[in-house]
Amino acid sequence: MSTAAQKLKLYGYIVFIPLILAFIIFVIISNALGLDIIPIPFLNIQNQEVSDEEIEEIIEQKDAEIDSLEQTILQLNEYIDDLEAGQNSKQKDLEAREQELKELENSLVEREELLEEKEVRMESIADKYTNMRPRDAAAILQEMDDEEIIEIFNYMNSDTVSEILSSFEPSRAAVLTQKMM
Repeated sequence: MSTAAQKLKLYGYIVFIPLILAFIIFVIISNALGLDIIPIPFLNIQNQEVSDEEIEEIIEQKDAEIDSLEQTILQLNEYIDDLEAGQNSKQKDLEAREQELKELENSLVEREELLEEKEVRMESIADKYTNMRPRDAAAILQEMDDEEIIEIFNYMNSDTVSEILSSFEPSRAAVLTQKMM
């Protein structure tokens, strides 16, 4: 590269670039001050004066927006409270039903225990009558209700039942047989 070209390049760096930057800064400042020497579209700074009435109107609009938002918040809070109350009510109902279910379960367990106890007692009673002579067992059983006799018979084998029934009076044996069908 020749020395003249180098001098021109150096002159550009030292003189022209600072002049261009100074001009740009001058235009920006003059536009900011309201002097439109060269209009800059992206830097549209104008001295805008707003009247007190316009400010009051803007404040009123913003106050109305705030009031509207506060109303919305109140409505949403009421809705949330209603939802929480409904949830609390449903929770109480659920707890009551769970308690009811526990009580029913306990009642069922008690009934099962009572049935097991009754079954053990009935097996024991049936075993005692099975070990008696059929005529003696029939003499005792004839003093009981038909339903009681049939319940005892349900815990005996069929051979023992038929031996005891043969010791009953024929009419009573027939009635018991019909009821067992």
